[in-house]
Amino acid sequence: MKGCFWVLLFFITRVTNAQVPESFPQINAGGKINAMAFDSLNNIIYIAGDFVQVSLSSRKNLAAINKGTGAVIGSFNPISSMTGSIASLQVIGNRLYLGGDFTAINGNAAQRYLARVDLSANGNVGTLNGAFNV
Repeated sequence: MKGCFWVLLFFITRVTNAQVPESFPQINAGGKINAMAFDSLNNIIYIAGDFVQVSLSSRKNLAAINKGTGAVIGSFNPISSMTGSIASLQVIGNRLYLGGDFTAINGNAAQRYLARVDLSANGNVGTLNGAFNV
């Protein structure tokens, strides 16, 4: 139990001392981020929530950010329309799983509550997998 305390203390210290770089992208006014996932292999941060713009890039509820530069990855834009919002993200291999209260993505009503974005080898391009249905 003592070891858990030190791990927790280290984590809290790291989080409270962390600073968001000034170059980190801003979402549109009134927007919010609900979930983040980090692709450590490609050094990409995926963010999801209720927003339509990240920095000057038009993004509907999902965006990818280069962790090293803080720049929005222009080639990653798999969602053009969504009914509802994304609440959780998970990167597994070359796939990004989305969970939330959405009932349609890109007009596809079969994309309900859980969807999958197939990522390119470097994670810079994502394609919504319309056939993925649970």
